[in-house]
Amino acid sequence: MAGALKNAYLLAYNLAQSAGWFFVLTTIISKYAATSSYSEAASAATPAVLFVQSLALLELVNSLLKIVPGSASSAFMQLFGRNAILFFWLYCSDLANGAVFGMYLTWSISECIRYPFYATSVFDSSPSLLVWMRYSAFAVLYPIGIAFECAVMHTSMPVISNLYPLTVAGANLTPMLSYVYAAYAYGVCGVALYRYMLKQRKKVLGRTKGENNGGDEKKRK
Repeated sequence: MAGALKNAYLLAYNLAQSAGWFFVLTTIISKYAATSSYSEAASAATPAVLFVQSLALLELVNSLLKIVPGSASSAFMQLFGRNAILFFWLYCSDLANGAVFGMYLTWSISECIRYPFYATSVFDSSPSLLVWMRYSAFAVLYPIGIAFECAVMHTSMPVISNLYPLTVAGANLTPMLSYVYAAYAYGVCGVALYRYMLKQRKKVLGRTKGENNGGDEKKRK
């Protein structure tokens, strides 16, 4: 893909995602402020979340086609984890409660940092504060998001178990298999992704700090 066309595409995509997640964030906050209901706020935001998270499949395509740098495996792990929760446990159970509200809130805050960072990175013009937020906020938001995702899975289990029972010798194994999946997705893949982001934080913020110190040293000379 030609440089100018690639930059235009990446800018348009990241601005669209920024706007979409900002809409999700403002929707859940304003709806909760108006109704004091976690479930109503979550229900109001669900259509927008389904749309922007479906659109995020392009990120895996971008990584595979080398349109963007970065790990395709990391993109896959994040997309698969979220989409499994969103399109299976949550969507199939038609769930809307405090756990869903918390999950949407955490996701939207995270993405209202990540996508503006990506958009400004297209032209290497990310403000230093945005760079710091991109590589720092995840340290808190990521574990909180995982906790809410697990809560969504757990609270949807009675419905999912009845909808998709996997019966062996009279026992419904759907709950057990769901928890095995959660243990692997969050205990293995989630930890791997978190460690990857910690390494990226050290790499990016360490370099930024070094550049700033170097600039100060030059000024003193």
